[in-house]
Amino acid sequence: NLVIPQEIEYNNLVFTVEAINKRAFSNCKKIKTIECPSTIKEIKSEYGNGAFLNCTNLEKVYFYGVEKIGQCAFQNCSKLRVVDLGNQLKSINKGTFFNCSSLVYIVIPSTVTSIGGSDMSNLGAFEGCTLLRTVIFLSDKKVNGYFGYNNIGKFTTYVKSDFISWDNNIFDYCGSEPTLSYTNNMPAGFKVTSDNKNTSLYKNVGTYTLYIPFTF
Repeated sequence: NLVIPQEIEYNNLVFTVEAINKRAFSNCKKIKTIECPSTIKEIKSEYGNGAFLNCTNLEKVYFYGVEKIGQCAFQNCSKLRVVDLGNQLKSINKGTFFNCSSLVYIVIPSTVTSIGGSDMSNLGAFEGCTLLRTVIFLSDKKVNGYFGYNNIGKFTTYVKSDFISWDNNIFDYCGSEPTLSYTNNMPAGFKVTSDNKNTSLYKNVGTYTLYIPFTF
């Protein structure tokens, strides 16, 4: 497990850890869990230089204060299945979860107003997430962007009852139209919990198991 500290000491000086740089942990095959403290506001990444590029055994990520994630930060993290985006994130960048082929569900925080590129000419945030089945939007604002081209499976989208809308093209060419529900009609296997990480709930939905370890 990788627990990133809030502070580091160097030459008898204490520095606050505020960002993770490009390729900082790329190709680290032994990392299974990452916890980022609330002091970290940015994950610096770009296509081909993701902070966690090719961490092929990474399974769980917990953010507590991240506001910005660069492009393709988790590209090719093929075992990633649990992602807690926290409650400070403003946007999900192009290719953030590119080829995260084990990701079954994602909860989009209420602070997020843009996802991926602006249209299908850009890389979608969830490009190559072929097992993605459940998307929960917590925002009551309009969400713009693009999910991914042609290789996302059929999924259900859950929104709050006062959700306004999303961009007309956000689900273009995802392979199937999403099924829309509201969060007051949550699927089996979901519940509201005040426990941030230690309360888990497993429930089979079709052939998929959903694990929701955080508050929404």
